Amino acid sequence: MPRMTASKSLELEAFWRSHHEGWANSSLNQREYCEAHGLPLKRFGNWRAKFKDEAEAAQKGLL
Repeated sequence: MPRMTASKSLELEAFWRSHHEGWANSSLNQREYCEAHGLPLKRFGNWRAKFKDEAEAAQKGLL
C-alpha cells in the first residue's frame, strides 16, 4: 500500500482538527457528535488524544 502524501496527511489532520474544534464548541458528548456527523468514534478518539498530547506538550514548552 502506498504511503500517504504530505499534502494528504495535512488535509486529513485539518479535517479532524476541524471536527475536534466543532465538538469542543458543541454541547454534545463525543458519541453524539460522531453520530450526528457520521464519524467513527474510535478514530475521533484517536485524533482527540493526539491533539490533547500536542496541547499538553505546548503548555510545558516542549513545542
